[in-house]
Amino acid sequence: AVGTAVNIASRLSDVAAPDETMISAELYEAVKDNLIVRDPREVIIKGVERPVKTYDVIGLKGEWKSEVDAVVHKVTRKIVVDGMAS
Repeated sequence: AVGTAVNIASRLSDVAAPDETMISAELYEAVKDNLIVRDPREVIIKGVERPVKTYDVIGLKGEWKSEVDAVVHKVTRKIVVDGMAS
């Protein structure tokens, strides 16, 4: 099963547009409380018998967004403070 998951992830990265993050329905179910996604779509993937249901990730929410926002704030503050000290 791990081989199949890795194969699907690799193929999804090949199918996704350059500015797109595409995830499988299985991964979406595991992390859906922290992601904002577009409506699902099915894609054909080489080596997989059936179409694969996918989601395009368009943002973060919940705990993940809070964590990213905290890091961005910390880094931005450091850049501003260090920049003022120069």
